[in-house]
Amino acid sequence: VVLARLRSSAQKPGAVKLMACLLHQAPKAAAEILGMLTVTPAVEDSGHYPLPTRADLRKFRFVTKMRCAYESADKPRTEHKHKLHEYKLPMWEYEALSGKAPPWHQQLVGESERSGGPEREDYNEHTEEVKVEVVLVPNLLNIHIFMALAVVSPKDAAIFDTKAIRALQY
Repeated sequence: VVLARLRSSAQKPGAVKLMACLLHQAPKAAAEILGMLTVTPAVEDSGHYPLPTRADLRKFRFVTKMRCAYESADKPRTEHKHKLHEYKLPMWEYEALSGKAPPWHQQLVGESERSGGPEREDYNEHTEEVKVEVVLVPNLLNIHIFMALAVVSPKDAAIFDTKAIRALQY
């Protein structure tokens, strides 16, 4: 119930400014909360286009262990209800009629992965296990967040190793 309430509150107007204030006041607590708000997205059609589980990261211009794509809060989402609290999960989309995924998926996975998964022969020593996750805070890329991150003290620098904060930096 507490987690559902947190997720619901994170999607209300003003949540980003509250998160920025928390980053100023208690950076470690803010990073922990952002971690709790990081989830696996809902999948529109797992039979045709599941979340990728492997990718060859060499296909990208810059090889890193993390890939990020930023989408607006008005993209398709699915409602999730838990008693009195409801929130929206971002949707991993696939258009069955066109047989295509949205172009932004290409930022996360290569061409063969976008078509439903890499072929068996594409698996090699460069193929990495991947996990697609989303942060449930709409409009997190915000000047108030970056201003708060800019003044994090060295004693709290470990927050920059957390997944959600690292994603903001990419």
